[in-house]
Amino acid sequence: GGGGGGGGGGAVPHRLPALFDGVGVQAALKLAIDEAVDDAGVVRDSASDGLGEVRFAKRELAAAVRKSLAELVAKKGDSVLANRLPTLRADRFVLQVVAKQKHRVPGVVRDVSGSGQTLFIEPKEVEGANTKLRQLAKREQTLVRAVLQA
Repeated sequence: GGGGGGGGGGAVPHRLPALFDGVGVQAALKLAIDEAVDDAGVVRDSASDGLGEVRFAKRELAAAVRKSLAELVAKKGDSVLANRLPTLRADRFVLQVVAKQKHRVPGVVRDVSGSGQTLFIEPKEVEGANTKLRQLAKREQTLVRAVLQA
């Protein structure tokens, strides 16, 4: 009885070194992951060449588009707009326009409300910037995917 317990105990020291074989690799892997991905699971700007630059350009351009839309909102007023807040449709910044006032906001209709009373119009003033934002977003996705596959 007691000899069998001792034999089992003797086997443990032989297994332990094998358990720790991958520890160095795991520590290096954890460090690489921590350097690439933040606590929220978002790929860090510093994880790839160019990712920080693309995200910065996206933020700057989005701020410029919001500023342009705010100026349009101020010009058009409440009689034209169903809501003064710009919103996103199909990854493009749009204004919520009263359907009967569509002619007062030249641009592309990107969506229509369920009631048909509100049109989500991408004003022509921001169409080019919206397209550039979408290109930057695609570039960002490509860079993030490359980091996650590395």
